[in-house]
Amino acid sequence: RRRVLSPLEFALSSGALLLAATLVALLRSAWIVDHPRVVLGRLALITLGMAAALVRPEPLGFRIGVDASSEPMLPANDPGEPIYQRAVLEFGDDDVFVIAMATDDVFTRSNLETLRAVSDEILKLPGVRGTESLVDVYAYHWNALDELVALGRFIDEIPSDPAELADLRARAPGDPLYTKTIVARDGRAAAINVAFKPMSDDDFVELALDEKIAAILAAASRDGVAFHVTGRPHVRSRAHHLLIHDMLNLIPIAVLVAVIALWLMTGSVRGTLVPLAANLTATFWVYGAMALVGSDLNLTTLVLGPVMITVGGVYGVHVFARYEVAAAESADARTAALESLHHTSAPVL
Repeated sequence: RRRVLSPLEFALSSGALLLAATLVALLRSAWIVDHPRVVLGRLALITLGMAAALVRPEPLGFRIGVDASSEPMLPANDPGEPIYQRAVLEFGDDDVFVIAMATDDVFTRSNLETLRAVSDEILKLPGVRGTESLVDVYAYHWNALDELVALGRFIDEIPSDPAELADLRARAPGDPLYTKTIVARDGRAAAINVAFKPMSDDDFVELALDEKIAAILAAASRDGVAFHVTGRPHVRSRAHHLLIHDMLNLIPIAVLVAVIALWLMTGSVRGTLVPLAANLTATFWVYGAMALVGSDLNLTTLVLGPVMITVGGVYGVHVFARYEVAAAESADARTAALESLHHTSAPVL
């Protein structure tokens, strides 16, 4: 497993680097102005280092994952966390994918066969540990004659006899283990609870289990029978896709907004491209830093990139504007660069 820096290690190392760079900018300003290629080369090396931390060569991709769960939004050492973990140990994992089949009457032969067909197809999917529904759940009965608890499936074979179906319709809603868990009290809805083998959110998305289950349900739907899904795996899968969708849309929009704003503020191509280049480089470093400390994108950090691109351009405008003022008052570009560097080093830090 690739070792990542702890947040403290990264803060100390990056803080030392920023302090050293600022001291050089303040105490050796002439060196920076007189050696622009060396400065740009070192910035390029840092960028390449961040790219090495961010990009995984084989298989090609990003080392930053997408954590669509709500846990990162909870405060550290939340007092409810131990209670939740104890409840999971005592009552079982709540990471269940829930499917509801809505119909006029669950207890018809065709509807029960649909329920079984859907359960069987889902069981064939990779990563599925098991399903629980009326057609495969176990029933417990007290045998008064033998004074034993009898164990068996609630439905062994789906009956076609109306009397047997009526008996199922009468027994299922009266069982406290089934009501509101796998069948509605009025018999108009039945659930399929799907449990998965231990896997990460990325594995769940990569296996496309949410999409495959949706395809099975779409094929089984017909007039009078509709399916609805919920559960934490489904919600996290949908949130994962929404995060990716928003990232692919928000970052280009933020760049476009920054370009328009920079153009309106500076009125020149150079005044637009120079702050934008610095801004995008810094934003890229932030994602590289997230990879270095092993931090994933989540519902909170989703907006980090767009916000940095939108707000960060302002600093570039300040530096550029100061240089333009100094250039108008100085005899040559070198003097203007030195003056603007002295003037902006402390505020930018």
